[in-house]
Amino acid sequence: MRIVSFQWGGQTRSFTPTMTVLAAMASDLARVSEGAENTLSLAQKMNAGGADPVFAATALWHLLRASGAEVTRDQCYEQMMGDGVTLVEKAGFRMAYLQSVLPSVDMGKKPEAPAVRPSQPKARRQK
Repeated sequence: MRIVSFQWGGQTRSFTPTMTVLAAMASDLARVSEGAENTLSLAQKMNAGGADPVFAATALWHLLRASGAEVTRDQCYEQMMGDGVTLVEKAGFRMAYLQSVLPSVDMGKKPEAPAVRPSQPKARRQK
């Protein structure tokens, strides 16, 4: 299993994005948003920079709890909205969330080039 890490409140937080963690988060997001939000739509909004802070704080709560932190939902919301957490930490949380819910992509591996076909003479148009 892969481990995802991010900085929050001056500490490195690490967790394993298990099915249990993600299913609990998905269920909670559906409950809090009355069915309007799910993990993938929140990932898209977080990536675009337009996530509702209540939903982002809900996701943060799940990731912090998965990393072993003792934190309340209200504390997560206050941290998301306040000045106590840096923009770098907020960006790190966003990346940790995206890595958790989206399939991983190996950015270091280049795809194989398509096979080169021998060039064929161009057909001439007849007048």
